[in-house]
Amino acid sequence: RNDVWQAVLGHGATRNGAAIHVGDRRVFSGSRVPSDGLPKADRDLVAVAKPNSIALRIAMVAADEADLVATLRWGYEWDVAAAALIAAEAGAT
Repeated sequence: RNDVWQAVLGHGATRNGAAIHVGDRRVFSGSRVPSDGLPKADRDLVAVAKPNSIALRIAMVAADEADLVATLRWGYEWDVAAAALIAAEAGAT
């Protein structure tokens, strides 16, 4: 995808120029998780398409395409820092 994600501290976040906001999920059950497959222990979660980038997975939360992200390995620090800003500006906590 050729999406352009942007955020400025205190001014919100956008994707391709349109404002983005996190979802309003308040319960863990049913949460959308970017994953290739979930173990049986997580059967109360919903797997969604997982891009090969932790930064993009964080941005999916910002755009209300996922509710949470978990990973065992980390990505490039600057990419993760930028994604964290985008998510925070979209309302993620």
